[in-house]
Amino acid sequence: MRLLPSDSAVLDLGEPRSDLPCAVRPVKPELGFDFKFRSTYQVNIAMTDLIDAGDLLTILFRVVSEDRHDAPVYFVQRIPIPVLEDDIKGRAELMGAFVLGEGKYHVDWLMRDIRERFCANSWDVEARVDAKDAPMSREVATGLIQPVGEPFLAAETRADRDQHGPLKVTIIVNFAPQDLQSATLSDTDIRGLAAILRKIARDPRIGSYSVVACSIKAQQVIYRQNNADQIDLPALGEALKSLNFARVDVKQLSMKNGETEFLANLTMDAFKNSPPDGLIFVSPKYPLDVDVTRETIDGLRYPDRPVFYLNYNLEPTVFPWRDAIGRLVKRLGGFEYKISRPRDLFNAWSEIVARMLASHSRQAAAGGLDSALR
Repeated sequence: MRLLPSDSAVLDLGEPRSDLPCAVRPVKPELGFDFKFRSTYQVNIAMTDLIDAGDLLTILFRVVSEDRHDAPVYFVQRIPIPVLEDDIKGRAELMGAFVLGEGKYHVDWLMRDIRERFCANSWDVEARVDAKDAPMSREVATGLIQPVGEPFLAAETRADRDQHGPLKVTIIVNFAPQDLQSATLSDTDIRGLAAILRKIARDPRIGSYSVVACSIKAQQVIYRQNNADQIDLPALGEALKSLNFARVDVKQLSMKNGETEFLANLTMDAFKNSPPDGLIFVSPKYPLDVDVTRETIDGLRYPDRPVFYLNYNLEPTVFPWRDAIGRLVKRLGGFEYKISRPRDLFNAWSEIVARMLASHSRQAAAGGLDSALR
């Protein structure tokens, strides 16, 4: 990007400026479910100074990795200022964010108004995995500097598949809010579910994906993908735009316990043809008044075909009881994992793959024995 000479001079000087009075405070980077760090900062400025700033603030900063001083990454943020009353009091708080890989970085930051007044500061930031999370360090990129704006369901780099007995999985992902009272999906809701799918999509030991994206609340299947060698995340993201919690088919409204029947039918369809090496439910907590019937569950039991539930749950204490999907998975002899932190996802997925590989090996051995006996 092309810098104004005044901006370049302020950044290169690296000294605090306060002719535009403000206070900028960096926040400790936080590791997300995508195994990248989100680094944020907060800016505090008096409302009276905003009145004098004109109709636009420009925030400009650069981030430099300790290992790549020759490759600074620049970010710009423009903030329109609405018309304010002359006697307005108090302070305004602005926020900014960027994405980092593990490592040490230096930030040079400035904010200016249309009168060329500057607020400037610099700080060092370290993004690192805690010692207790050391096993998942290999999941985290190093030296990465990116804007936050990448779509949650952007395309994923295809993993090099293991050709020795690749696994076949079916994923049922229920898009629903973390807040049981909410009627819409927030960025946090989508980001977490997308990160779980991305984690699964990156595993080289999986050779075939079948995906059913749905809303149990709306009783809608919004996307299907059958026996593909990778998850088409952009197509899923596009399909998600059609989700409408308020739209339910008239037939579904007339059905008693329609959401329960919808969940039962999804599960039956997953096993209808060739059972996968693993059936994986991905969902936030989703309670239902009525469970799937015992008769239905008895018809779903496949020997040594594991079933899993990755329960994306940022606030486990809000609804601490097992939900409808959890009860279904338990009655199928499956395994539930609560995903509240990146560490939970890393540990859960390691165990899930180990169980699927063990099941796959037993099925292959049994198939070989059957062939020998014939």
